Amino acid sequence: AIAKGIAKIEGADDKKCKVDKANQEAVYFEIKNMIERSIDIMKTSKEDIDLVLVGGGSVILPKDITFKGISKIIRPEYHNVANAIGAALAQISWSFEKIINFGDKRAEVLESIRKEATEGAILNGAIKGTVEVTIDEINLSYMQGLVRVTARAVGEVDIQHLKPAENDVPTKIAPVVSVVSAVPEKEEAFTLPPNIATEEYKISDLEDPWEHCKGGEWILTENDVDAIALGASVFGCGGGGSPYMAALLARNLLRQGKKFRVIKAEKLTEDELAITSAGFGVPLVANEKFIDSACMSECANLIINYHRGLNPGVKIGGILPIEIGGLNSLLPIATAALLDLPVIDCDFMGRAFPDLDMGTYCIYGTKLTPIAISDEKGTAILIKGVQKQGYVKYITTLLRSLLIKMGCIAAISFYGMTRSNVLSWGIQGTLTQAWKLGNELMKARMKEIHPLEILEKMANGKQVFKGKIIDVHRSMDKGFNQGFLEIEPIDGDKGPHAVVEFQNEYLHIYLKHTEEEKETLAIVPTLIAIVDREAYFPVLAEDAKYGLRVAIIIFPANKLLTTKEGLERVGPAAFGVTNYTRKKQIQTFSQYYFLLEKKKKKKKKKK
Repeated sequence: AIAKGIAKIEGADDKKCKVDKANQEAVYFEIKNMIERSIDIMKTSKEDIDLVLVGGGSVILPKDITFKGISKIIRPEYHNVANAIGAALAQISWSFEKIINFGDKRAEVLESIRKEATEGAILNGAIKGTVEVTIDEINLSYMQGLVRVTARAVGEVDIQHLKPAENDVPTKIAPVVSVVSAVPEKEEAFTLPPNIATEEYKISDLEDPWEHCKGGEWILTENDVDAIALGASVFGCGGGGSPYMAALLARNLLRQGKKFRVIKAEKLTEDELAITSAGFGVPLVANEKFIDSACMSECANLIINYHRGLNPGVKIGGILPIEIGGLNSLLPIATAALLDLPVIDCDFMGRAFPDLDMGTYCIYGTKLTPIAISDEKGTAILIKGVQKQGYVKYITTLLRSLLIKMGCIAAISFYGMTRSNVLSWGIQGTLTQAWKLGNELMKARMKEIHPLEILEKMANGKQVFKGKIIDVHRSMDKGFNQGFLEIEPIDGDKGPHAVVEFQNEYLHIYLKHTEEEKETLAIVPTLIAIVDREAYFPVLAEDAKYGLRVAIIIFPANKLLTTKEGLERVGPAAFGVTNYTRKKQIQTFSQYYFLLEKKKKKKKKKK
């Protein structure tokens, strides 16, 4: 700033600041980019806003500087000493949060909360009589009658009663210094929080986790859980819930002495049945109201007991995940450990899908019952069902209505599958695939290898767009988190915006040339993942917000999903997506759509 002639420091020799003009411009270009990124993180919409520049850093910015997304820059009088003024005028606050059932005494309860918040602020150093309290109430739709209440109290600093810090010199400003000294001396560097706990992760040098397994069983460690969680978050396609909470549950069970055993489907015998286990509901709700592990095992036991009622001698060979994406990659492992059973290394979606009838067990097996659903309140329902035309859709609709009554999150388990069922319908080795991807991504993070290389190498991924989220529209409808994201190109790129539609998971990405002209880049069942631009960790649909810098990666779907039968159940039409184009550049990932279209045209010509 001194070399550029923007700032002057008393006693500093301007001539000694030898920074050439090219470096000056490069530094200011980067400063401008950093500030624009910070502004985007704080903004909540794409509309331009005013920017107030204060503090020591404000003096190094040129007066004629402009920022994208800023309509006006304001530098108040004495802006360069705002930090000192702010410390002198600081207020004292106190806040807390409670889950409350008001009953018929709402006014009395709120008054009690207001009093508690006021007393907390005064004890914290606020002047009595200056404290103001704000109270926010949010009804919890998934817990009838309960309300989350957040109280915040703010008051003027009572300087006369503040105690100076032990090392402070007792001067007139000592009480103020003691307030400032309460702030940590060293501020931690900002890092984007990962989807899983990686601070204790130990890199595995194994390329295949089965290399040293004995007796055909892979015994999972906490590191294995973390690797699976990270890989599964990519395969979740923005949905399926964050594996982070499931990883914490799994870690806790391991520390309690539970054993996580994984076997391959080939190890099942012909006289054994494998039982499915999964969480069911709205991923957004699962972040706050997590599925109880006891609820998961109870639900599986309902199905096990049903089969034992039909055949007392039936053997249960293991627990099956229904999807590898999101938290359902790890929840079945926890269920298996609680029941002292192995989990089988396969799933029936190869990703995450929003509804139960989208698994290969329905695409090729056309069966969904008997099925059990249970919640944390102890409610458990077994639906035996009958095999009639259209019954699968009826069952899924019935389960959705029960799910809403249960608070939008529940455990499910359905019929036992034979060895031949699992080998025919299952997408084999998906737990292993998630582990390999997660472990390699962790290696990349620690060895400073670009994660995109890993996604391309390990999962045949392809980056199709990068940019900044500028609009998020979401709504809750029939138990689904639905909406779209709009992303504009950045880093000097010019061109159309990208739009990503989602229903729990990302379904369709297209370029919006105009309101009428749209160009599809990828569409379900192709896997679409949105990752942050810094660490390439997946961004869930419920976490997407304005200002995030992201990249969009697509992966090929498993061949079981791209057959004619598969596309009828999990293709665009199954989600009501009709506004997609058929362009040559996406044939690598969605070629079956085009092959089908060609066949239709040939049939018409023959006729």
